[in-house]
Amino acid sequence: MFLGLELGARSKDPSCYEDGRVQYRRLAETELFKNGLARIIKGAISNQIALLCAEKEPLNCHRTLLVARELETQGVNIVHIHPDGRLETQKEAMNRLMAMFGLEKLDMFRTEEEALQEACTRQEQRIAYVDEDWNEAEEMVL
Repeated sequence: MFLGLELGARSKDPSCYEDGRVQYRRLAETELFKNGLARIIKGAISNQIALLCAEKEPLNCHRTLLVARELETQGVNIVHIHPDGRLETQKEAMNRLMAMFGLEKLDMFRTEEEALQEACTRQEQRIAYVDEDWNEAEEMVL
């Protein structure tokens, strides 16, 4: 079942963008996205659900940084399947992401959740969809 409109990373909602780049936190707050999550959760009651992606590396996919994080807050257990068949929990993926940015060691200046949010924000800046036509659309509005 295609849920790209609900859970995809290329929202048609202009309020989800900043300087042409989609913002995952804004996207997560839309009714469309929340409805998509609800469909996944409802479907998981009676079915096994797999969210598919063309990305080999889970950390390079919005499903890990956005969809899986939101599902986890609602008690859904997330496991990523790597191309070699290796399984990685969402927690393990997030720990790997923090390590990627040198944020795995906690300090007295930030909580683990703050470190995780910083790592996710940094990765989002690297991978989030950018609407190349954004400047043209902004100029037309002005």
